[in-house]
Amino acid sequence: MKRALQLLLWLPLLAACASAPPVTPIALGEKVNFARLKDQFGNPFVNPGAIEYLVFSDEMESSRAARNSFQQVDSACYESGRLVFVSNVSAMPGLITKLVAVPKMRSYGFPVWLDYDGEATEALPVKEDHVSVIYVHNSHVTQIHFVKEEQALQNKLIALCGAAR
Repeated sequence: MKRALQLLLWLPLLAACASAPPVTPIALGEKVNFARLKDQFGNPFVNPGAIEYLVFSDEMESSRAARNSFQQVDSACYESGRLVFVSNVSAMPGLITKLVAVPKMRSYGFPVWLDYDGEATEALPVKEDHVSVIYVHNSHVTQIHFVKEEQALQNKLIALCGAAR
């Protein structure tokens, strides 16, 4: 009886400590929704229907590769919303995000769409040490590619959008 009572007392604690089940990555044909995202200047995501290529990374090094690659791409591609760079900053301490990361991103020559709570990007597919390049048509995922090397990513984005002028 004593053991059953102890178990009954510990059960809610164990349930509270259990981690949430993993989110299933978005699949081909599924819809992407970034209505809640804002860029590094606080502007809302206004034209989600224009997205053709979505670049995402959840790691520092692969994000750097994506940032460097964007600088090699024709700016008309991201200015029109065809090519978007999405970044999940939810794991970063809020003060660091606000005082360091976002101000630094403002110096980039392209928009970075920020997910502050992690909900918009939690289902985006990721592969360790890779950048995800997700092809989108009418807001639905049509292809998913993982690119490891920065040069390969630059080549892919230039092939999709043209080189910077």
